[in-house]
Amino acid sequence: MKAFQGEVIGKLGADGCYGIGVKQSKWTRQLGAHGGIGIAVKIEDGSIPILYSAVTEVLEQLRIGETETRSKLAEFHTLEVRNTVGVVTGKTAPQFKVRSA
Repeated sequence: MKAFQGEVIGKLGADGCYGIGVKQSKWTRQLGAHGGIGIAVKIEDGSIPILYSAVTEVLEQLRIGETETRSKLAEFHTLEVRNTVGVVTGKTAPQFKVRSA
């Protein structure tokens, strides 16, 4: 979240939970908010790499931050899956659509 220079903050919680706070900005206004917004992400099995991938996807879908800023999080977005000898055997990529509560 350092890429957002204080406009977006994140806090990792226990068991695959992550909280995101977005200060009032043009990005929150384009979402219809009259102030800042809060976002909660939970990964059922507690996988931290998958959690970070999901968080980057949420920010991408909501268009939070400039494209250049979001691109700094690319290493967390799509993850390589490796076998025990380090050979890439696949990848993971988020497959969901954000919806309002």
